[in-house]
Amino acid sequence: MAMEYKNKGTQAAEEISLELMKETLQHFSRLHRYSGSEDGEESVRYIKSYLERYQIPCEILTYDCYRSLPVSAKVTVGEKEYEALAAVYSGEADGLKAELYYDAASEKTSLSEKENIKRLKEFKGKIILTNDRSGDFARTAHEAGALGMIIIWPQTEEWLHHMTIGTVWGNPTIHDFYRFCRIPYVEVNHESGLELKALCKEKKTEAMLTVKMDDRVIKTSMPVATIPGKSEKYVLISGHYDSWYEGITDNATSNAATLECARVLFRHKDELKRSVKVAFWSGHSDGRYAGSSWYVDTHWEDLDKNCVAHINLDLIGGKNDELVSRGTSLMEKEGLPESIIEEFSGVRPVLTAGLTRAGDESFSGVGVPISMLSRFASKEDGEYAQWASSYAPWWHSVADTLDKVDEEFLLRDARINLKIVWEILQSEKLPVDMLRFAEYTEKKLKDFQAEYSEDFSLRGVLEKLEELKGAVVKLENAIEKYGIQDTDEIIKKISGGMVRLHYTYGSPYYHDPAYGGYSDLHIFKMMKGVTRENTTPETYLMYQTDFRRQCNRQRAEMAKLIEAVDAQIFRWKMAVDA
Repeated sequence: MAMEYKNKGTQAAEEISLELMKETLQHFSRLHRYSGSEDGEESVRYIKSYLERYQIPCEILTYDCYRSLPVSAKVTVGEKEYEALAAVYSGEADGLKAELYYDAASEKTSLSEKENIKRLKEFKGKIILTNDRSGDFARTAHEAGALGMIIIWPQTEEWLHHMTIGTVWGNPTIHDFYRFCRIPYVEVNHESGLELKALCKEKKTEAMLTVKMDDRVIKTSMPVATIPGKSEKYVLISGHYDSWYEGITDNATSNAATLECARVLFRHKDELKRSVKVAFWSGHSDGRYAGSSWYVDTHWEDLDKNCVAHINLDLIGGKNDELVSRGTSLMEKEGLPESIIEEFSGVRPVLTAGLTRAGDESFSGVGVPISMLSRFASKEDGEYAQWASSYAPWWHSVADTLDKVDEEFLLRDARINLKIVWEILQSEKLPVDMLRFAEYTEKKLKDFQAEYSEDFSLRGVLEKLEELKGAVVKLENAIEKYGIQDTDEIIKKISGGMVRLHYTYGSPYYHDPAYGGYSDLHIFKMMKGVTRENTTPETYLMYQTDFRRQCNRQRAEMAKLIEAVDAQIFRWKMAVDA
């Protein structure tokens, strides 16, 4: 039976139409799809009409989004003006003049807190030229008295790239609005950055910053389609439709593939064991994932009860997407995405790392077990190898146009995503591996412990995790012993709870801040290398407090999962005995 559905999944994937995807790309190439703009709303109408053409039920959701759009920016030193681009959530400046200071410490990979304190003392009253692009650093620099920031783009292309310094995930609340630091913050290209750096080294240099922004609450729309299967449990397929300029590879290619996935799956709706929802987010780049986080906030109970997987399409089908990878929660059954990627690309990826805090990953807190995000790499000797850390030279720039699409890659990527969805939809039992995931968590914790000072002990958390591993084994054995067929409810509850504990650190009803890097056990990761000697007494106390509270959370939540397993096994036993 499993082989039958595997073959059907491949057959369904082969129904994807390249010509229909090209039709969408042609239409979107004429639209600058900023959230809430006329072009943005026109793309919503196009998506809706495409779905309705194939009788796929679709509703349009409308919400308020706190959107930030750069209007203009320039850097002036002496008589020379440098082209610049302001970041999303940058502060404004009208001829701001100050000494330009080169942040040499930004060339280092890491600094201790005491080294950073020394670094920041130089910032007060100056415009900072730096290589550090993180939003958290922008806020720290602002608090240290920096008046403005100029970022040097690391690669050599001439195009400027839209970035964000917003560290609030989604729309702000009264508790985190302060994280918008409002420092004037712009990017210059690599050549301009090196020229400014040389000026700073030659002599004391004054720079002038001018930045204009359009930050406001706007109405914006999102299409969501529903394809009912035999169960209310569903797989969510999503991708953002808002873009910078034409945004063809980010994210029109994904929109075109998602529409095709919806069309094909709807043709097979009578075969589907589980249901499908297909969502197109706005507020991704110009609202820091406002659309997907609003959707979670508004549909929390449904997601908590019924959503078993989230497959997010982003940045697919570009000329640089030579090698296919996958960002994944690692809760899925081992080999699920790897085998399908190999089937359609000819190369089997090695997936060993979890989720990053990026890409509309708004669903970990609500306990969605399987989560996957498109990811790609250029060949090491390929044309685009030097852009491995920034995706592509045209990313978030005016150059992200139709000529950047590789049609063969686009068709490949659409088929990969459709078959992954198919396999999850049609599995007799949700294709998760809870024991493997628990062992992944255990390894992470033990690796952290090896780098901790003596004041941080994970012993209690590891002991409770060992109990949870035992409960998972008991659950799997009970399913087999009692011949349980409908296991989605309990498997989602336990596996989703494990994902929530691993990838989030706060309340499931809120969203952790946006930050760079992987989100595995974030609070515990922060303690690596922290000692009394390299931090201030106040900071060391704060680390200890965070650590204790997260240990308490981990142990308490794991205990609830163990209790849920025991309760479910007891109910099955009573039903069989009766």
